[in-house]
Amino acid sequence: TASDTLAGMRLLALGGRARLSGLASPRALGTAPRTPAPGAVLRLAVLAAFVWGCGGTELVGVRNFRRVSARLPDVYRSAAPETLTALDVESLKRLRVHCVIDLRNQDEITKARAKATPEGLELAGCLDAGGFGNMRREHIPVLNDMDSFWDSVESQLPPLRKAESIVYRALDGERLNQLLYSALSEGGNAKLNTAMLEASAAAFGRALRATAAAIASGDGVLLHCAYGKDRTGVLAALLQLAVGDSDAEIVDAYGLSEKILGPRTFLAETRSEQAEGADLTNLQGSPPEAMASTLKWLQSRPGGVNGYLASTGCTDEWRAQLLAGRAS
Repeated sequence: TASDTLAGMRLLALGGRARLSGLASPRALGTAPRTPAPGAVLRLAVLAAFVWGCGGTELVGVRNFRRVSARLPDVYRSAAPETLTALDVESLKRLRVHCVIDLRNQDEITKARAKATPEGLELAGCLDAGGFGNMRREHIPVLNDMDSFWDSVESQLPPLRKAESIVYRALDGERLNQLLYSALSEGGNAKLNTAMLEASAAAFGRALRATAAAIASGDGVLLHCAYGKDRTGVLAALLQLAVGDSDAEIVDAYGLSEKILGPRTFLAETRSEQAEGADLTNLQGSPPEAMASTLKWLQSRPGGVNGYLASTGCTDEWRAQLLAGRAS
């Protein structure tokens, strides 16, 4: 995933189109052990605040677990859950988490299960088979169509670079790859977010509707991807916008992933990509300014945030369902 989405990313020229493969790696999926870092004390303090915010509940084996918003008390977000413990399973039951929305691609899921705990593997198998008690899984891969993702990166290029991309698309697929790779790297997390929003509106819409339907039925919801920071962060931001959280609250919530996970969440993968001439260091962490730019991009679209939500199939009726479920 770019580590969440772009860790281990590799561009290939196939028929002149830029494509993405190698989306996940064991470290990108959060299974490698972490060593204490200088910011560890700060992250522990942040984690303590999250435990309080989740009614005193902490998932021991799953990172970045917290509520999406105080205005959505039954909607949670996290990193990949395959590393959960038996205590974590009980915690999810106490929180009435009956709907798990997984935003990863299937290859990421397969790799995560190779590093899963026994409890995580059992839960995954039961969810695949149709459910685990009252818990069910909705698999909604946000980055299932990588051609569309790279088309969105290209569509957001400034005029001169867009003209350059048109020439490369016709004559030199490898140069096109490098141009788009550079554009994404230079744009950082903000470019990653806006390209996902543009390319994967249908997937985000499915996830938003599934969330509203679940909480309207009285179920708790867990949203996750690999790290719970990029795909999950964008989905959480859309939910926060819908329930009236301020821009400052949304920016802070997005930035907190970096405080929990650390700013360099996929160092090993970026080093390997640098050897191939790509530098993805600008996609590490979850800098608050990236979400601030993402919100400005949403607000600048025709119809603003509401126009974007409507384009995903989330209309006033959906918002009413979301708010009614929140109040119940």
